[in-house]
Amino acid sequence: MNQAELYAIFNGADAARKEFALSAGGISKQFAMDRIEFDECEVDLFTYFTNLGIYDHLPKHVQENLPRGRRWICAAIDTRTRVILGIRVAAKPCAEEAVKLLRMVVRDKTDIAKAMGAESPWPFHGGLGMVACDTGSAFVSDEFISAVTALGGIMFFPPVKIPELRAGSSGCSAQSIPSY
Repeated sequence: MNQAELYAIFNGADAARKEFALSAGGISKQFAMDRIEFDECEVDLFTYFTNLGIYDHLPKHVQENLPRGRRWICAAIDTRTRVILGIRVAAKPCAEEAVKLLRMVVRDKTDIAKAMGAESPWPFHGGLGMVACDTGSAFVSDEFISAVTALGGIMFFPPVKIPELRAGSSGCSAQSIPSY
């Protein structure tokens, strides 16, 4: 019997899994676009952008049209480079928004960056490798899965409550998106 099995007997399987989990940087990513994670979280946009320190730098037309109340931020990140490949704001998560986010992943977004007043381009895009998502309704929809498959991607739904199977993000939250 190995140490992990003994530990599980005395402390439980979940404790043993956490104790003996790999701690060498998480899941291996070989190259850019090898693994893309999609996630979503609900935030108040005004508070979120203010806390990030970017609200005052947004163009006036964006500030004036910023929806009030809580909205969902849906983001896609390349886990190798930690580059945000797409980000969408929606009233609620849905398959249509997930597919629009996927469309952002595979195209140059410099036009969006310029429209927002950014000084740098947003050229990051490419073909799909593994697409890792939680099991939210937008991501398990036939529309999203079909779009990923049509673009040559491979869908992956990591088991819930096992964060070491995520490539380094701790999920989408108001604190985690800026750190991508």
